[in-house]
Parts: sequence; C-alpha cells; structure tokens
Amino acid sequence: MNTINKLSALLALVSLSGYVSAQTSPLCGDIGEISPEIIEVNGQYPIVCELNTNTPIADGDTLRAAYYGIDVVWTIRGIVKVGNGDQALSAGQTPTTVALYVEKGVQFRSLDASALVVTRGSEIHIEGTAAEPVVMASKDNNFTGIGEWGGLVLQGYGIVNDCGTTGSVCNVEAEGVSTAGNISYFGGFDNNDSSGSITYLEIYESGFDVAGSLDAERSGNEINALTLVGVGANTILENITIKNGLDDGIEFFGGAAEVDTISIYCISDDSIDYDLGWSGSIDNAYVEQCDNVGFDGSGTAIVLADHVVEASGNPNDFDALPFSEPTITNFSFVSTGTDEALKFKEGAAGHISVTSATINVDQLGGNKGCLEIIDLETQDRISSGHLTVNAPTAPNCVIP
Repeated sequence: MNTINKLSALLALVSLSGYVSAQTSPLCGDIGEISPEIIEVNGQYPIVCELNTNTPIADGDTLRAAYYGIDVVWTIRGIVKVGNGDQALSAGQTPTTVALYVEKGVQFRSLDASALVVTRGSEIHIEGTAAEPVVMASKDNNFTGIGEWGGLVLQGYGIVNDCGTTGSVCNVEAEGVSTAGNISYFGGFDNNDSSGSITYLEIYESGFDVAGSLDAERSGNEINALTLVGVGANTILENITIKNGLDDGIEFFGGAAEVDTISIYCISDDSIDYDLGWSGSIDNAYVEQCDNVGFDGSGTAIVLADHVVEASGNPNDFDALPFSEPTITNFSFVSTGTDEALKFKEGAAGHISVTSATINVDQLGGNKGCLEIIDLETQDRISSGHLTVNAPTAPNCVIP
C-alpha cells in the first residue's frame, strides 16, 4: 500500500471510529493516542502513537510496529507506568498486575523527561529479534545525541540491602523517576521475582537529567538507559545494546537480575553501575567508552566518561547485607582512561572475569589506569574473598 492509500485508509478509520485527539485509537491498537507530531524513522514517516501519563495500560496490551498494514512509531510523554506497584506498599498489600507486550520491530522515539517504568508486580515482554530489534531513541533522525530522553526502568520485589533480607514490607525510593509529590518505590524480599523478559533491545541517546544539566555537574537525578531496581533472577534479559547515554548505561539497585549478552558504547557516566546488594550476574559483556567532551561548572573542558564499572555497597552503611556481590564473566572493555576503569567503593564486592582490557589516553591527556579501591570496608571485601577481579591479559586489573 503506498503512502497516499495508507493515509486515506487512516482517515477513513479515524472517521468511522469517531476517535479524535486525546483518545485511544484503533490505529494505535486501542492503547495509545494518535499524535500530530511528524517523526522520521528509517526514511519513512509513520503514524505517531503516544503513551502518556494518562494512558491506561491494561494487562495483555501489545504494542506493534503496524496496525491495519499502517506503520506506527511509539512516543513516550512523561513518566509512563505499567501497573501501580511503585506506590508505598503496606504489609500484605498487592498492587495491580499488568503485563505489557512489545512485538519485534517496534520503534520508540521520545524526548526530555520521558521514561517507561514497569512497576513491582507487573511485567514487560520485549520480543525483539536479531533481524528486527526493538529500538528506543530520541525524536531526531539520528542516534548520536546524549541525554535527549529518559530510559527504561524495571522495578521488582528483589532484595535491597536498605531493607535487609527478611521482613514484611520494603519501600525504597527510586532515583530518576521520583518527583516531588510522586515518589516511586521498589524492593522486597524475593530475589526470584520476575519483571518479564527483554530480548534484542537497543537503547540510544538516553539519560535525561531531570534538573536539565548537560555538563559534569549533573544533578544525580538522571534516568539511566536501563535501570533494574530490585529486579529478580526470573527476569529474562538477553541481547541488549546501549549507545550514547548521559547517565549510566545499565544500573542495578539490589535484586538478582541476570543479563546474558550486553554491549554498551559511549556512556558519559558509568557503563555498568551496581549497588544496594545486587547479587545477580552478567555473562558476555562488551563496553567501549568514548571521549564525550563537556564542561564543568567553571567552564573547563573535561571528558564526560566515568568508569567502565562502578560498584557500590550501601552509601549509608558500608557493611549492609547482603553485599553487592554479582558475577561478571566473559567481559571485555575499552576505557578512555579519564577515570579508573573499575571502581569499588562503600563496601562493594563482586567477582569479575576480564577477557580483554584496553585503557587508552583520553583526548585531554588523561590516563588513570584500571583500578580504584575506596574505603576500608571495600578492602575488607578483598581480604575476605568477596571481591575478586581475574584479568589474565591485564595484570594491572587483578584483585587480589
């Protein structure tokens, strides 16, 4: 069907159905609203379907790349939530259970403080393939920006060391998607929890700073490309690519999420960040940092590229249990050298097997090497065998 015939079909469907702006449309699967925006995707101009803070996502809803033979692109406006499990739960309280499905080939194009948040008790199933991945990016016609939109957030009932390992209820505030008067919570006591499944997902240009900063003096309330907060081990996470983000590439807050195959490129903060007791794993990871030059608060040029891995325990209690002690295997990385490639602090633990490590001199002349160990509690993790780095090809990265 050519573009004119598709447009005619669209107008006929809209007319017959009586749908108008600010109502869900059959051309958006009766899930999203038709937006008047024009967004170019791969040289085409598909119908724009919007998910916003008022979108009532129901159990079983499926986002597709086309309806009635007409291509669509999805845009996220604001913080869009799946389920209501991010409220402060009381003991025995069960939130609404919602499963959202995203079919192969779906394209998302969003802007500014926009994020898709899958809350506790709900699931997302992103069903990309190698030939037709699901892509999340900003609205411009390239993948080269940073911090142009938010990211994807999964929240679960996994164990967070702010709450310990047992109890009746755990509510930990989530960064990035919590705003004044609308706090988003995660956490629990089930490391076998499931937040759904993600296969063949690509995320570009993420990391919008809620405070609007694009320099080194970031607010600390940015949205990561992929945030896993209290996500359990029964969540499937496979074949993920992340490029060009202002905040972290992937960050784990507690839980026991396990990732199989991830590639991360050109992140301005940490490529992999973990804390609050994450005890899961990553197998087959590749990180390549880039020299993203920005400016600090005084206008001095700096390289916006922090650590390949930043590992933390708990900022309020360096001995909090469980330790942040994941396993990362088959791990290769290229570091700019702006900051140490691997940083461990606040009593962090973990077991990392490095297959290949390259540490370059950044374009401003910096090279800080491989390892940074901060505080006595982190040293204790080394002494007790809870923190090890095996790097046969990079002896400067070995612990102990």
